[in-house]
Amino acid sequence: MALLPIIRGHEVTGAVDKLGANVVEVAVGDRVALHYLVTCDPCDDCVRGLEPFCRHGRMLGKDVDGGYAEYIVLPARNAIPVAESVDIAAAAIIRNSPGAACSTGQRDRRAHAAGCSADQRLP
Repeated sequence: MALLPIIRGHEVTGAVDKLGANVVEVAVGDRVALHYLVTCDPCDDCVRGLEPFCRHGRMLGKDVDGGYAEYIVLPARNAIPVAESVDIAAAAIIRNSPGAACSTGQRDRRAHAAGCSADQRLP
């Protein structure tokens, strides 16, 4: 359970302000959308691409400070580049839209229940 108060907001875009020691996936100033689920990465579900089932997953704005915070510190894998041609505010909601090239919780639950891998298409 998260310690309160938590700053809300799970649909987040912005610019990278600082980098951790070994980060190479993004650069300072890059425009990014943030994946709302912070996962552990090494568990079986994360390795299989089923991040919504990570036993250690934390959600932005629910378990950790979210988009209304002045700054957010996350793993670089949560930063998704946003092209200059894309409106930065629109990118925040596109990330979680059904049909976007990203996982949605409902689709992943169906895949998990059906024994499918994360890269298989579902109807």
